[in-house]
Amino acid sequence: VEQTAELGATRQCQVLLVTSVTAGEGKSTVASNLALSLAKKHRAVMLIDADLRNPTQIRILGRKAMGKQGLEHLLQEESLDEYRVMEAAAYDEATNLVTIISEEPCRNAGKLLSSQIGRLMSVLRKTMDYIIVDSPPVGMFADGDVLADVADGVLLVVRQDVVSACDINDAADAISQGRAAFLGCVL
Repeated sequence: VEQTAELGATRQCQVLLVTSVTAGEGKSTVASNLALSLAKKHRAVMLIDADLRNPTQIRILGRKAMGKQGLEHLLQEESLDEYRVMEAAAYDEATNLVTIISEEPCRNAGKLLSSQIGRLMSVLRKTMDYIIVDSPPVGMFADGDVLADVADGVLLVVRQDVVSACDINDAADAISQGRAAFLGCVL
């Protein structure tokens, strides 16, 4: 995934956040399919289900994607290093995809993400070619803002006739104000 920067230069988009305005727009499906497509190209790809309040990747990818522990437990670790992160992750040889997902909703999602996600991304940037993050909807929680600060680019998934154009524009504006580049919408 490359993004075009100013003056026609291109830069690598290693951490890609996939989000939506509200629940039920297909962001988790887009995130998992994008991760699987990149992994099939023989890239080191990790898919993280960072929607800790409503983890969905376990239903999309199944139990094989569940590592020894979920993202919630990993973010509670005092020391995050490459060994610890990979020990918590699941690797599926058939798809070449590495995942860190949770099975159960988490009550203190915002606190966990804001305190530890930066450290986790620092570790993963050293070992993975791409990190696809399935984010909570930006229109519902501040977690998306925290995640956008550690991402390089953001895709906004929009389901036709689910949210108003005004809400979509507000979400795009909010994303554009963050550190990550707003790459566009997937309809």
